[in-house]
Amino acid sequence: MIDTIGETVVGHLVDRSMTTLGPGLVFWTGGGLAFLSAHGGRAELERLGDRVAELPVLAVIVLVAVAFVSVYATTLLVRLLTRPVLRLLEGYGPKGWGRKRTAKLTGRVEKWSEEQQTLAGPVADETATPEQRARYAWLDARLNRDPGRRELRLPTRVGNILRTAETRPGEKYGLNVVALWPHLWLSLPDEAKTSLAEARTALDRSVATVIWGLGFTAFGYWNPWAIPVGALLALATHLWWLPGRALVYADLLEATVDLHRHLLYQRLRWPVPTDPADERRAGALLTIYLVRGLDGSAPTFTTQAAP
Repeated sequence: MIDTIGETVVGHLVDRSMTTLGPGLVFWTGGGLAFLSAHGGRAELERLGDRVAELPVLAVIVLVAVAFVSVYATTLLVRLLTRPVLRLLEGYGPKGWGRKRTAKLTGRVEKWSEEQQTLAGPVADETATPEQRARYAWLDARLNRDPGRRELRLPTRVGNILRTAETRPGEKYGLNVVALWPHLWLSLPDEAKTSLAEARTALDRSVATVIWGLGFTAFGYWNPWAIPVGALLALATHLWWLPGRALVYADLLEATVDLHRHLLYQRLRWPVPTDPADERRAGALLTIYLVRGLDGSAPTFTTQAAP
């Protein structure tokens, strides 16, 4: 579901950033070095340079064009793979895939929740030790990135970070953020759109780095060192860079709903909720209205839409 939001958020910014040639140039340069290391190294490079220098100008132009197209095509392929690979890294897959991992994670979350409840008393009455306070803060941060319900939980940390950003606005405000995202997006100020687009671009770049790293291992056919280098890049990105980018994007996504959800009510001439309980009811009703429509005379629209 988060991918639908991501595609709307990023728009042409991701298309532009993900099809730049920098990563492709680095990838193929590394592949070229792996090839040369298996075929004479510097001496072979000098021989290739001499051969190219002897070619007609038209042939050189063709070679450059072929190289450019190869780099561009590879970069575009990585761009096309980014969305499905992100879904895989989130934990989506065939039915039953990741079930054991999800069950194990659920047990861990339940233990964390029990431990947090045990520490809540000492922390609240200020009798907790510094170690207990630090542990409580760590548990709170981890549980804050969990969807909370077993049926919503995914088998990966990244998946649960993004799933929480999707579902928490519904719990707080009654709004189905995925269903209503296009409506909210069109109402957002430019500053919010830019911040979200930049965060989503960074998230997609981290996914692309995983793909580039795994692809680089193919050059191990010529140089075995390409395998650990590519695998290490992919693994390090998956474990550290990708979760960090997912956290930033999820925080901004949730903050956008927190700060700008009122624009939905104003633009649709919908009565603005008066308290949290009223907002959950109004948000659920507004979701139904925009997804399927409503009959009847309630609620009464306000007289003027927001500009």
